[in-house]
Amino acid sequence: ETWLPPAAVERLEPGTRVRTGPSAAARLVFFDGSVTDLEAETEIIILQMSSRRNGAARTIILHQAQGRSHNYVQPLPDSASHFEVETPTAVAAVCGTAFSIAVEADGTTQVTVWEGIVEVSAQGVTVKIQPGQTTSVLPQQPPALVAVVPTSLPPITLQPIPSMMPYGL
Repeated sequence: ETWLPPAAVERLEPGTRVRTGPSAAARLVFFDGSVTDLEAETEIIILQMSSRRNGAARTIILHQAQGRSHNYVQPLPDSASHFEVETPTAVAAVCGTAFSIAVEADGTTQVTVWEGIVEVSAQGVTVKIQPGQTTSVLPQQPPALVAVVPTSLPPITLQPIPSMMPYGL
């Protein structure tokens, strides 16, 4: 229940909640080099972070309660590895990709893929989203039909920037 400023946190563990204020942003850098950027007024919980000693079976699972995140996921080393973002209405599972997730106050979730493939699941239905595509999930509904991202929106490039990575996970 007590929120701490980032300067007071050196390492985040599973169970940690991270939220940004109205004029803030945050960057989470995970042990495998994957990055999650949080825009203003975004809240996530780190549900799981694990790996075998040999680097296999890497697992990162986040729950995004609200707001917008941009994720750059390092290629996963094996089929036992997972990077997932859960929202109130959907689960986005990826392997080595760049994608954005926006969660509205009612839980409506929009997933947009910039690189790679993301599987979006809800209500027992899974759709595969490819680069330049998006889908949305309304509360208690399966994912909507996949749509092409409007050409007026430039694709984002999510690459780790060493000078902006003070907090490793």
